[in-house]
Amino acid sequence: MYSPISAHARSGSSATNTVTGIPAVGHMPPTGPTPRHFTPEDVPRLPALGIGLTDLAKDAFGPDTAIRREHYDPGGLEARIRACRPSVLAFNGKRPASVFLRKKSSDLGYGIQSAIPNFPVVFILPSTSGLARANWNPAHWHSLAAAVSGSKLLP
Repeated sequence: MYSPISAHARSGSSATNTVTGIPAVGHMPPTGPTPRHFTPEDVPRLPALGIGLTDLAKDAFGPDTAIRREHYDPGGLEARIRACRPSVLAFNGKRPASVFLRKKSSDLGYGIQSAIPNFPVVFILPSTSGLARANWNPAHWHSLAAAVSGSKLLP
């Protein structure tokens, strides 16, 4: 079965092709962090905007049920984040955030998380996967856009 997300993941890009029925939130005037809607082909332009993408599971892709815990590398992600020193780290969905934060998904809410000493502000965003439509709320994405735009949310 063809999956646009899986096909995009096989292409080597960290960005997800969200053919999900969920509105694109990469650009939401006036709060979007990009000047226009970005497609997967635009990913190489993101660093010029101060936006970087990476994966918690570098060698696996697909729905959460297809990615086993051993595929995740929270230590590797932490090392990459500490090396890059961004002001914000955002997770697309609760599952990867729960692995990284070592908490149950059910114990996590969306939005800004409790501060981690000497670490960027951590956001958990509703997944852009079509399988997660029931949890979709663009307000959290707007909050992230405000934070990366220099609002008072940043330390």
